[in-house]
Amino acid sequence: MTKKHKGQKTPQTQRGQNEAQLSPKERHANWTKSKLERAALDGYNVIRQETKDVALLINLAGGHDNIMKYLRLNVGLNPKITMDKFNEIIRLSNEAKEKLNEVNALAYELAGKKYIPPRGMKNPLKAERQTQTGTEKSPKKQNNKATKADTAENASAVVPADAVAEELEAEAVAV
Repeated sequence: MTKKHKGQKTPQTQRGQNEAQLSPKERHANWTKSKLERAALDGYNVIRQETKDVALLINLAGGHDNIMKYLRLNVGLNPKITMDKFNEIIRLSNEAKEKLNEVNALAYELAGKKYIPPRGMKNPLKAERQTQTGTEKSPKKQNNKATKADTAENASAVVPADAVAEELEAEAVAV
């Protein structure tokens, strides 16, 4: 075995040597090819990212997926991963998903667009309005011939997006 001299690089793996010999364009092409191959596999989703904050969320989601799989496989087997601690992590994870769903609904409402939540979730603003009006369904679905007076009466119970956003900001500051 040869002795390493000061300034001498440590030997790289075969893959590292090949990568080092490639031009930046070739490395990028290999990286793109690898991503496309993974995207074709089951269990992978391709998510468009147009802003830095969304890129951060995607990275958080990927890490969360990895650790949740590990925890599910090791709960009860690893003495540090007890069922109580695991259930707490699940609860916190679900709260975070619900909060993000609520933020999305508020953003869509602010933009004046219709929010369609992901499969398995409901529009939290729609549910909030239904509890405020005391109805389970919108007036049009209960009675196909809703009058203008009925619509105006129910519209007054709708909370403006600004008020909800201010309430959420106050909660965030309090935390």
